[in-house]
Amino acid sequence: MMNFDKLIKEKKKGFYFRIDVGKDSATGKRKQASFGPFRTKTEAKKELLKIKRQVDEGSYFKESTEDFPVFMERWFNTSYKKTVEITTAKSREYIIKNHIIKHFQHSKVNEITTFDIDCFYVDKLDAGYSGAYIRHMHNLLNQAFDQAVRWSMVKVNPVKNAKPPKVKSAEKTAWTVDEVNRFLNLIKNRSIEIPYFLAIFTGMRRGEVLGLKGMT
Repeated sequence: MMNFDKLIKEKKKGFYFRIDVGKDSATGKRKQASFGPFRTKTEAKKELLKIKRQVDEGSYFKESTEDFPVFMERWFNTSYKKTVEITTAKSREYIIKNHIIKHFQHSKVNEITTFDIDCFYVDKLDAGYSGAYIRHMHNLLNQAFDQAVRWSMVKVNPVKNAKPPKVKSAEKTAWTVDEVNRFLNLIKNRSIEIPYFLAIFTGMRRGEVLGLKGMT
């Protein structure tokens, strides 16, 4: 019978342990992981027993500490981009790079909490973005973290309990695809074509479009 007490080692910052957590799916070799520090040996043993039980049941995995921007770009390129129209992918890529990744650029994928996401929505509201536009950010985050759960990178999707702002009735009015195409045909080859094209397909605000070099 395994002597769990012998697996727990005391070091300067507390108690640690290292145990087998399964096999590497690529090599088939035994895989180990280290845990700690814990304040007391009792806390360390409690966590050790919990993880050992999860390993035996096949439910254990260690959350990923991958940089969130790296994960988000990989998710976009492998899971999202190929499922939508090119124009939709372009507009969503703008949102991901200029809003989501920019805000969470220093976070690990397993560090982002529901509180962090709610704060992100508030920041965007304070910056003047509409509830409808923030909903696009919410939907992208939700889809990305759903995939992170399926990839066994995180245990739960923190977006599930986040509360994006409500969309006001005035924001719900939108052109149909035919109306957009008709408008673009009317302004084709005119000086205003590119600014309007960017506004329609990226969701950029007027100030952002006008701030681009050569647009003013």
